[in-house]
Amino acid sequence: MPINELEQHPFLDYLQQDNIEIRNDYKGLIIGSFPVFSLTNSLDNNLNIVAERFDLEAAKMRFFYGSNLSHFWEYISSAIGEQNPTVALPNDNIANHHLTARQRTISFLQRNKLYITDSLFQTNRIDNDNEDSDLWITNNVNNFIHNNLSLNTNIIEILEEHKTIQNLYFTATGLIGKTPFGWFRQIFGNNITIQNENIIGGRRWSFNCLINGRKYNIFMLPTPKSRGIHFTDNRRTQMFVNYLQSHMNDFYNEIEDLPMINHTQLQKQTLSVTRINFLIECYRQAFVFKNLNFDGQL
Repeated sequence: MPINELEQHPFLDYLQQDNIEIRNDYKGLIIGSFPVFSLTNSLDNNLNIVAERFDLEAAKMRFFYGSNLSHFWEYISSAIGEQNPTVALPNDNIANHHLTARQRTISFLQRNKLYITDSLFQTNRIDNDNEDSDLWITNNVNNFIHNNLSLNTNIIEILEEHKTIQNLYFTATGLIGKTPFGWFRQIFGNNITIQNENIIGGRRWSFNCLINGRKYNIFMLPTPKSRGIHFTDNRRTQMFVNYLQSHMNDFYNEIEDLPMINHTQLQKQTLSVTRINFLIECYRQAFVFKNLNFDGQL
């Protein structure tokens, strides 16, 4: 059904929506793709909003990475050394927690001189799926959908207006195709030049980017899902291997040549926790240290 349903991003203008004063000293811009289905607006054939979704069973707030399954705010706040802005405090009104969580998250961004946006403005998707690969479907769709798929060209204006922004943080590692950076480079076309790529084990961590003559530091953040950090018999994320060797060498030596089927329950639990700690460290290296040369080693 949704491949012939046009969805619109509901909170790209979140600062104006919440009457927040726009800073003149933002240092970083976080760029994702598009919200999950449970948080978007749907449009009719006249581009009028006919549905404004907010499913409290699926999401904690109507904001970027508001899904109950997303750990983005947990990881970035931990990396920066602050409390997760989406977690309820003892005196919160639980009935209005989704509003409080949004307000605290925006305050967190403002306090840390961070702006956030997404690469897509209007898109369709396969079923109700939330992977980037399920967005922006052009085959077997009607003309209305095909003609109204829309990139978020307001990113051009954000970068033009906020010349203090030096660092761009993309929330997935892919350079092309259906990824935040893939759509971002469509927005800017030939005005982008990539330099000084830092690639570890086939995974891109950072590079410099010239956009309309301005130089930016680009960080390709690992998707905040620990399942994407591999340490199996046949597949291992090299940055994670480097992290284990430098941070937990005795544990690494325990499991380096041990088949997964022989891992103890404690070793499995340790790996699981360490994957999360590694993701938080990646966010720390990007947001706190702006470390373009990070390769997993501490």
